Amino acid sequence: MVLLGKYPPDPRVRKESKALIESGHDVRILCSGNDIGTKTVNGAKVRGIPFWESSADLSISGLKRAYSLLLKNIYPELKKEVENEIKKHNIDVVHVHDLPPAKTVLSATDLPVILDLHENYQEAIRQYRSIKTAVSNPKSAIYRLFLPAIRYKYEQEIAMRRADHVLAVVQEAKEEYKNSGIGEEKITIVSNTVDRSWFNEYSSGYTACEDDRYLMTYSGGLNGHHRGLDTAVESQPIIKSEISNSKFRMAGGGSMEADLKELAENLGVREYVEFTGWVNETELPKYIRAADVGVVPHRSNPHTNTTVPHKLFHYMASGIPVLVTETDAVARIVRETDSGVVVPPEDPEAFAEGAIKLADPDRRAALGRNGYNAVEKKYNWKRDAENLKRVYENI
Repeated sequence: MVLLGKYPPDPRVRKESKALIESGHDVRILCSGNDIGTKTVNGAKVRGIPFWESSADLSISGLKRAYSLLLKNIYPELKKEVENEIKKHNIDVVHVHDLPPAKTVLSATDLPVILDLHENYQEAIRQYRSIKTAVSNPKSAIYRLFLPAIRYKYEQEIAMRRADHVLAVVQEAKEEYKNSGIGEEKITIVSNTVDRSWFNEYSSGYTACEDDRYLMTYSGGLNGHHRGLDTAVESQPIIKSEISNSKFRMAGGGSMEADLKELAENLGVREYVEFTGWVNETELPKYIRAADVGVVPHRSNPHTNTTVPHKLFHYMASGIPVLVTETDAVARIVRETDSGVVVPPEDPEAFAEGAIKLADPDRRAALGRNGYNAVEKKYNWKRDAENLKRVYENI
């Protein structure tokens, strides 16, 4: 497996590697952002490699790397590492996670390649590259110039055609990928469902909210305008006017934390909005179990409409109802399972109305049971792991 990022914090990579190891496969993970060298993590051999920011190095070698990355979209050091791993360890299949390293991997080997698209990347990149970020961050401005979102659309289509198989996280993403001319038989859905054994192990010992407050919780990163967290904060004065003991907790950290704190302060609800800061993956289940309601307040756009976050299934596995906005995949699942309330996106009044509806303990209990039962029967990692194993069997 090839991952541009840390391991094991990425839950999708953790679940997939575990499923493959349990099926008798040997799994090696080549990743960046970790300690350099090889170690065994959860049964997988994990090799951390240096990661160079090509645009920041003005030496001759740095300029060559910049040319390779910005104009060819190939990470030269990563390509070399992939080639070495294949030669040294008799690799049979290369599994590349998400779009950024895909072209590098495809250029490094003729072995079967599985392209695992964690999200509709060419649409996701539009959400993370704000004008504000480009002005304050020269590196971001360079990437916007040389690697614009439209280029990622082209790169994604080429990578899907060249890969031997493509993994999508939800049916809506599969339909989007088929529009690029990829045959349905080449795409398998492996969703971001919950590994219940892992979740139960790390959610034991949780504590309920202090003072018996009505606790709404968002778990995950506080980065990206598409997450709609400003809408959730803007709804708090309305909620407080109806439910005096309400509290909104954001279990996670990120680049938008300061702006969200300022927004809560300006609205006069700062004391009712909790920011936990960064939370380790193994601690998140406890925060979720302690909640009365789990929220996914996403804006609606081509990115959020074609993905489903892990948090949705974590909430359902905890037996708590969900409050979500109208985005295609998430809203479909919530309505199908009758596990919560769906409201229009970017509408603080509607979001507050949904939260107030869920303040009824009996309603919460019924919807929470529905979500839990849906995870037991359908939306669980056991089913998705079987889909992944079949892909490997066919390869």
